[in-house]
Amino acid sequence: MPDDSDEGRRLARRVLMLAPTPRDAAMAQSILAESGIESAVFDSFSRLSEAIEAGAGTLVLMEEFFASDDARGLLEILARQPAWSSLPLIVFSSGRPGLSQVGPILRSLPSVVLLERPVRIEPLVSAVRAALSAREKQYEIHRHLEELERSGEAIRRSEAKLRFLAELDAETRPLSEPSAITSLTARLLGEHLGVDRCAYAEVEGEDVFVITGNYLRDVPSIVGRWPVAAFGRECARQMLANEPYVVTDTDTDPRIGPDDLPAYRATTIRAVICVPLHKAGRFTAAMAVHQTTPRGWTPEEVELVQLVVSRVWESLERARAVRGLRESEQRYRTLAENVQQLFWTCLPDGRCDYLSRQWVDYTGILEEDQLGLAWLSLVIHPDDRERTLKVWMDAVQDRATYDVNYRIRGADGGYRWFKTRGTPIRGDSGTIVKWFGTCTDIDVQVKAEESLRESDRKKDEFLAMLAHELRNPLSAVGNAVQVVRRSQAPEHLEWAKDVIDKHVQSLTRMIDDLLDVSRITRGKIELKKETLDVLPVLGDAVETVRPLIDDRGHDLTIAHSSHPMWVSADPQRLEQVVVNLLNNAAKYTEAGGKITLSARPDAGSVAITVADNGSGIPPEKIPEMFQLFAQGDRSIARTEGGLGIGLTLVKNLVEMHGGSVTARSDGVGKGSEFTVRLPAVGAPRAERPAKAAGGVERPQTGARVLVVDDNEDSARGLVRLLTMLGHDVEAALDGPSAIEAALRHRPEFVLLDIGLPGMDGYEVAERLRAEGFTDATIIDVSGYGEEAARKRSRDAGFNHHLVKPVDYDRLVALIRREH
Repeated sequence: MPDDSDEGRRLARRVLMLAPTPRDAAMAQSILAESGIESAVFDSFSRLSEAIEAGAGTLVLMEEFFASDDARGLLEILARQPAWSSLPLIVFSSGRPGLSQVGPILRSLPSVVLLERPVRIEPLVSAVRAALSAREKQYEIHRHLEELERSGEAIRRSEAKLRFLAELDAETRPLSEPSAITSLTARLLGEHLGVDRCAYAEVEGEDVFVITGNYLRDVPSIVGRWPVAAFGRECARQMLANEPYVVTDTDTDPRIGPDDLPAYRATTIRAVICVPLHKAGRFTAAMAVHQTTPRGWTPEEVELVQLVVSRVWESLERARAVRGLRESEQRYRTLAENVQQLFWTCLPDGRCDYLSRQWVDYTGILEEDQLGLAWLSLVIHPDDRERTLKVWMDAVQDRATYDVNYRIRGADGGYRWFKTRGTPIRGDSGTIVKWFGTCTDIDVQVKAEESLRESDRKKDEFLAMLAHELRNPLSAVGNAVQVVRRSQAPEHLEWAKDVIDKHVQSLTRMIDDLLDVSRITRGKIELKKETLDVLPVLGDAVETVRPLIDDRGHDLTIAHSSHPMWVSADPQRLEQVVVNLLNNAAKYTEAGGKITLSARPDAGSVAITVADNGSGIPPEKIPEMFQLFAQGDRSIARTEGGLGIGLTLVKNLVEMHGGSVTARSDGVGKGSEFTVRLPAVGAPRAERPAKAAGGVERPQTGARVLVVDDNEDSARGLVRLLTMLGHDVEAALDGPSAIEAALRHRPEFVLLDIGLPGMDGYEVAERLRAEGFTDATIIDVSGYGEEAARKRSRDAGFNHHLVKPVDYDRLVALIRREH
């Protein structure tokens, strides 16, 4: 059990993981570290058990562990926990049938959260935070209980001393204010001894008296701060030595020198008893009695002053302990009233006799109305009542721990999941005298598990759909290749070329969509906004989708205002939004259908609408249309596919622009309508000149080109294509070979892949620049298309960045332009 030091608190917040495979460990530890959660990974149960004894916030285990011999050891450790402790467990479940025997073990444990593998980041972090929060409350309650016990013990010791000094304490016992105790004690002692002054002082730093209690009889008060040495070095020495300082006559006492007399005369002291009180070896307090005339003190008087100074100290300690106990009780009461758990107690026969304020506040029903077994019918979910009653009655009959999850209705009428655990409290004879239990809100965890299962289901559906969507174009390309192998007829070659080009573009768009969704999810997309008229963007989008629309024989109508409609947008991303919507309309509308693309001003916004008379959307599916992996299977016999990410991409991109997107459909077979709304802005001061239309022409003279790619087919293919255009082309398949070929061939253009064996493309580019290829145009031909990859290319000396699969016409135009 960790102590209350900073280190002890740190250990109590640790996440301990037993991970037999480095992958699981590394994954979980990395996720937790990114969320600021400390974790420790152990490869053996023996090391884990030692760490648990040192202190733990929660344990993360694999389901397979509970089928091992070490599981018994863990159960023994958990069984030895004190009553206040319930160490939370988070178990990564594989769901494999071979591990079904561990189910009863997990259900027998009080605090277990199951996370199915592969574990998602958000549910894992959420479960760990909830477990650590619950564990911290356990430790805090434990600390307060210990504090109450310590305070109670101090009070009991103080009261024992007070009983011993009953006659002396008769008047001071009721007092709780320190100033009242010291003042009354000084008066009682002063009057009893018949002295002129009696004072009580506490000590700061062993060299300063702080006088707080003061009894006077025709003498000035000395309440305040006084240096101990002000009354002579001998007085200070005896105080520090824990010896009474007794003076009969200050004028004749040889221990008082001429330099000390002014202090005594200023305070009218001629005779004095000053008794120190030492605690834990330190000078802590003192009690003094003064006489304005010489006086011979008796040993009994000195002893009485010693007794009284101890009494004052003990009385003050008692008062402080009482105050501390009250403050501690108030803190405990506040804590108990603010924890999330609901508390209850029951009689030995199972009838409820107490419900905590939290239970009453949550349910909104008076406590007395829920006692007995009335709570079952009043607040437990109807589907859970029979099961809950059976488990409860079985526990009462078997005198065993009660552990069950059920839903409790709140005052708002809604139900939340709670984990309920009851423990029998036994008397000295071993019979049950009471049941004590708690209900812990686990609604978030339960819903997180449900969400995880739903995410897994959607993930599986998506992977199946991805395999389907990849096989379709690959099958078409494969068929085209077979046609080329078997026939050189021009019409066959033309058909094969069109098929391959069409499906390569389809696969490229599919990969780009996947990457875009990933980038948006990770916040990696940056919009390059400009003030633009939406109409040219709509025209570009139509041209992009036109082949699909024409291929399916659709009638496309475009309707828009005759005036420019200005928005602040990234033109490439806005075109991507419209292309996605038009693609969907084309795919989900039967051949020969009608599609309308319209744009209009709309109450401070620009509304872009794509409508079709296609298969439509069931009303219950509309809220799900923009969710990731929500497949738009709007007709049972559809022939056009999709990954279910296009509309998610649309929604995210539109929202990044500060806009919104909505879907509408009257039902299956009645078409659908998607509307994007973007905030309208004012026209720019000067319109940008229109882009000049570009064409691709064959270069007049060939260039020296070096192609570097570890994929030999890709490299040889580019060599063939560029050679056909009259260029002088060589190829290299790794980094070192690229350097050698460059030095031999002296290329004007280098088409350079990044992922190369020997040395990567960045290093090759840097080496080429260092070797004097300062005028060569180095083009990054890579599968990495994100902005970070483009920046790194520029930093390494690349002139251009092209993403695979390379747009052949663009590459040819680039070489011609710069040659």
